[in-house]
Amino acid sequence: MKLALLDTEHLSHLLMSEPRTTLRRYATQYRKGGRRFGMNPITYYEFRRWVLEFEDLNARRETLQALEDFVKQECKWFDITKSVSQKASYLWWRLKVQNQLIEETDLLIAATAVTYGLKVVTENVSHFERIPGLEVENWHL
Repeated sequence: MKLALLDTEHLSHLLMSEPRTTLRRYATQYRKGGRRFGMNPITYYEFRRWVLEFEDLNARRETLQALEDFVKQECKWFDITKSVSQKASYLWWRLKVQNQLIEETDLLIAATAVTYGLKVVTENVSHFERIPGLEVENWHL
């Protein structure tokens, strides 16, 4: 089974939602095999950027700590390498020719997944399905 690379939306729901959500059930099932989640700089950046806007300083501090704990304990880090950048630029060109462009951050997440052989877990299935060879799942049904 491929490692699951979480997009920002799924990461935020996983770290901040009620324990009985569908996403939490999927995540619990996924973890049973000792599998770790994939994390990349884009998702990490987007989540931190969002949390830094919290007005409640305690909530901000607690959420940032939850992120750090999650990354350290449950994630494998996948950097944006030259190969990922090359794949992202190719995907951008291909989608542009088809008039199907998606956000730059989504392109980088998709390119990371394709390069490292991961699946993307996202609510934004319609964007990521445009990427050939990319496995996409929505755990927040």
